[in-house]
Formats: sequence, structure tokens, C-alpha cells
Amino acid sequence: MNSGRAIRTLSVALLIAVFIMSAAQVSATPTFSEIVVAGGPVMIGSAPIQVNPEFDGRYIVYERTPGVDSGLLDTDIRAYDVGTGQTISISDREGDDDADQISPDVSIDTVVYQSYELLHPNIFLHNITWSNTRQVTNVAHAQTGPRISGNHILWHDGQTDALKFYPVTWPQYMNQQIPGTVGVYQGSWDIDGDTVVFARKHGAGDFTFYEWKLFSDAVPQAFATHEGAVDIADVRLHNNMITYTYGAGLNSLGIRPVAEGQPLSFADGWRDGDVFHDMLAFEIVADNDVGVFRNGEWNTAFGTPAQAETNPSVFGHRVAFERDTYNGDIILATASEPLVDRTAGANRYATAVAVSEEYFPFGADNVVLCTGENFPDALAAAPWARFLEGPVLLTRGSSVPQVVMDEIERLGAKSVWIIGGESAVSSAVKTQLEAEGLYVDRQLQGVNRYETSAKIAYFLYDALAADGRPFSNKAFVARGDAFPDALAVAPLAAATYSPIILVRTDAPVPSASAQVFQTLPIWYAFIVGGTDVVSEDVEVAIETWTTANLGMGSPATRYAGADRYATAAVVLQDGVAMGWVDLDTVGFATGVNFPDALGGGAALGSYGSPLLLTRQGSLPGSVSAVLEQRAAEIGRADVFGGSDVVSDAVKGSITDLLR
Repeated sequence: MNSGRAIRTLSVALLIAVFIMSAAQVSATPTFSEIVVAGGPVMIGSAPIQVNPEFDGRYIVYERTPGVDSGLLDTDIRAYDVGTGQTISISDREGDDDADQISPDVSIDTVVYQSYELLHPNIFLHNITWSNTRQVTNVAHAQTGPRISGNHILWHDGQTDALKFYPVTWPQYMNQQIPGTVGVYQGSWDIDGDTVVFARKHGAGDFTFYEWKLFSDAVPQAFATHEGAVDIADVRLHNNMITYTYGAGLNSLGIRPVAEGQPLSFADGWRDGDVFHDMLAFEIVADNDVGVFRNGEWNTAFGTPAQAETNPSVFGHRVAFERDTYNGDIILATASEPLVDRTAGANRYATAVAVSEEYFPFGADNVVLCTGENFPDALAAAPWARFLEGPVLLTRGSSVPQVVMDEIERLGAKSVWIIGGESAVSSAVKTQLEAEGLYVDRQLQGVNRYETSAKIAYFLYDALAADGRPFSNKAFVARGDAFPDALAVAPLAAATYSPIILVRTDAPVPSASAQVFQTLPIWYAFIVGGTDVVSEDVEVAIETWTTANLGMGSPATRYAGADRYATAAVVLQDGVAMGWVDLDTVGFATGVNFPDALGGGAALGSYGSPLLLTRQGSLPGSVSAVLEQRAAEIGRADVFGGSDVVSDAVKGSITDLLR
């Protein structure tokens, strides 16, 4: 490995200028260590062939064909567990089945792949945790190119020449065709969260890229074109950034955001790119090496004499790639420094702006504006902000701070949704915003915090229905007059488009909150905090409503730990187990105050990522335990707020645990 080699390209300056414009501080170039995940120095002819790695969380999946001397020639799928170093057999469950399994992809602990064991290529999935395999399709037409994110699987149907999707937890939507995808270009699709991207050819070598939200009745929206691309392949999507290979020889790399009006970044002589937040991995064509850089601040390349490095896949500070040792090995390169950032401003308003800059770098049409002097409105607004695809910003009651006004202008926002009544955000704020030509909506308010959270729940339900998207049939329940336990639930609610319903500690449930349960089809309730936070009487009342809505018993799930920090850890663990969030990013905020967690929690929800709470000067034991257990699954960490609220020592502890 030559970690000091400069990466050569004709377009680095342009690429760095347009690629993710992170405000995070980035460390100096780290060193990388390599291990052989699959393969090794064996004799030519007997060596198995390992190719096409895909990497997510703790698992690297790849294709493996036994060596010719073994007498077994069919290709199967393997997985490598980064946490334990174990290799797991995915597709050859009964030994040699004389059928190839290829094109694997992985999300959290679920692997999808294309199998020929039913004569025609069909899609299968395998859950590693439960060692369970099932068919997604069983048809006599080619089903190819599977991709997975969380609980959602995407692939190409040969009969209709269109994309289909399968939500693992929504079987009634099994094998649904995505509108507007007939004629989609081969290999030009991917999925991240509930966002699908794909390309269609509209002329000789000209392509249009489209975005679509799962379940939506709306037709896919074009967000970019690439004229004269000749051909494209290897589309990859992560957090609203795509990479793809294009050109006559597929020897150029395109990088662009999933946003209209944004320019294309390109790199001639690079291909097979993969993006993770502000990390980019790619193949350097001339050198047959794999390169990686982060935000243009550092770069490195992996290469060995007379060997070709190809097909990189990046997750966090690790890169998996194929090295052509004899027939092909899978290599894992790990940086010495994990990706641990700090997103902060001079005060609570500036920190929310810094979060917006980091997580919405290419703008947003909508902004959700809440008081920065209390927590309930911004907490309940997180799912609505996710639906609007915009940030939560904070304001003073009487006027919008200039730093917030500047951010609204940078975003290019057209509409501002003020949450809460005039006692929280005055009419003067509305006047100030309208004077700048912004549309201001004040419908999301009630006479108190409980009515406001109820109003948001109704708006969210109606907006999803109007877009043809199903309601999640769940609600998260939090105490409305104390913030510690409630903060960590905002990302889960936002990620699943589920309302946050506020209650008091003791019964009766506020009338506005009770009405939500009696009106909306809420089947499942998730209560945050122990019985000292939300009493058993409140739990019983909620269970009565969910049982009536579902038509059968529906006990509430309670997220509770020994303290606020342990409760947030329980929320994270269940959110990951349910597939609602992943650990691409884990956010951290102080547990002794609320402002930094509000904007950060909403932004994490847009990423499908969870939030943990910490003390100012030390990492709580319950949080350390989660990081120790799941270190191999965490891609990056982001500390919200300055060192006065979360110390550099805490940030250092997080870094040490994620190495």
C-alpha cells in the first residue's frame, strides 16, 4: 500500500469545489491498514475468485467462485463480519446448487442478491442475524440488479422493463412497479432510505436522472441531465449525492447532488465511484488503483505492483475493494482516524444553522422555524420537516437572528413554516420573513404544546395521503413538559414519518393528544421514558386506543433506561433493530439542555440516523457500551454544539471507541 501517493485526475479542482461542501473540521491525512477479507496467497488454478464487494455497516458482501481444482464452479455469496472477522455463507445453504448467485448488496444485516436457482434470475434476500433466506420474486422473467436500503429492496423487472420495489415490512406493497421507469437504463438505479434514483436515455448518449419517493403517487422528478455521456453505469446514491461512471470507455466519474440546478462534478480517468457522506472512493483507471478522499482535505491511494485494485465500496473510514491477486481477493483498508465531526455555532441559533449547512448543503425549498427558547414545538416538528425535506431552524420569539435569515437565503427557501403560537414566535417574526418575500405558514399552532403537536400529526397524515404514501400506523409518545427522554426519539419519528404526540406524566391524556389517537389509524405506540416520566395510567389509555384502532390487542412499547442517557441508547437500539434508522451516522448532543438536539435530531431523521445524549465532560457508561458493541457498524459520528456543551474530551472518547 502506498498511502502517500497523490491521486491524479484532470478535474480534481472542480471535483473538490463542487463535492460535498462540509463545514466540519477534517483531520490530516490518516494512515490506512489493510487486511485480506477473502482470498490469500494460494496456487494459481486452485484459488477461488472473489469479486464485486459491497459494504454497509459491519458487513462486506461479495461473489465467490471456487477454484477450478475444487470441481465446484457455481458462484455464491459470502459476507465478511468486520466486527468479528468471521466469514458467513449466504447463498450456498445446501452446498453446490449448480446455480449462480451474483450481484449482492447489503444494508444493516440483510443481504439481497440475484439467483439462477429457479432457472430464470430472481431476487432473494438473506437476514444474517436470523440466518433466514426467502424469495422476493419467483417469475419466469429476468429480475436483476438488486439494491437494498433498510427495509426496502429495488430491482429491475425484465418483463415490464421497469423498476420494482419490495418493502420487507409492508408485504401488501410487494413487487410494486415504480411509475415512470419503463425504459430505465441498465445498471442506472440505486436506493437510499426512501429515495430512489435512476437514469433514462433520452437521446444518443444523453441521459436524464430522476428521483422518486417510495410509495408516492407522484411521477418521478427529473433533477439533472448529462449530455454526451455516451454510456453510464454503476450509479450509487448516499445521502442525496450520486456517483456514476460514464463515457465511451466508461472511464470518467460523475458526481452530483440529487437537487435541481446543481452542476456536475467530474473526473476523467476515474470510475466505479462510491460515496459516503463526504468520503469518495473510486478506481484510478491509469494506475489500476483504488483512491479515496474526504472533502478534498486529504487523499490516498491503495496499490501494489502488478496488481489491479478495482470495485471500491466505502463505509465510514473503511474501504473494501477487489485486488487481482491470482484470481481476485477482497481487501479492507481502515483509516487510523474514524470520522468524528463537530457541527457547532456560536450559540443555539448558529448551531442550528451549522447543522442546516452540513445536512442541507444544496439548499431546501422549505424551512421549519421554531422557538429556540423551549423544546416541544421543535421536537414535534421533526417528522414534518422530514416530509418537507427541509431543516429545523430556531428563532427568538420577537425577531429572527441575522444568522438564521442568512441561512434561509443560502438555502434558497421559498416557504417558512412557523411552529407554535404567537406566545412562542411573535407576529413580528412573520412580518420580518414576509418582508423578504417568503411565504409564511402559521397553521401549525395550537393554544398549547399539546394542540400544536396534534396539529402537526394531522398535517403529516394528510400530506402523506395526498402524496399517495402510506401512514406508518405508529406514533411516538413523549412527555411535553420535560425534554431529556424526549430528545432522542425525534430522529426515529422523522425517519418513519410518524407523529410525536405529547402527553403529561399522569392521566388524563390532554384532550388534543387523545383526539389524535381516536382519529388517526395509530396501531402502535412507542412511549419514551419510564413510568416516572409517562405513567402507567397514560400507557393504559393509549393501549385502549391503539387496540381499538388495530382491532386486536396492541400493547405499547416503552423505551426506558436508568437515566436520560440510557433511554436514548434504548431508542437507538430498537430503531436499528426495526430497520427504521441505520448507523451510517450517529449524532451526539448534550443531555442537560435541548437546543442543539432539536436541529440536530431533525437533520439526523432526514439521514435516517439516531441521536445519543452525553454529559458535557464525560461519556455516560450506557453510551460507551453502545459504541463498544456497535463500533463496526457506525460510519461516522457528529457532535452537535461547541466544546462548552460537549467537551473535546468526550469527542476524543467517541473517536477512541470507533477506531
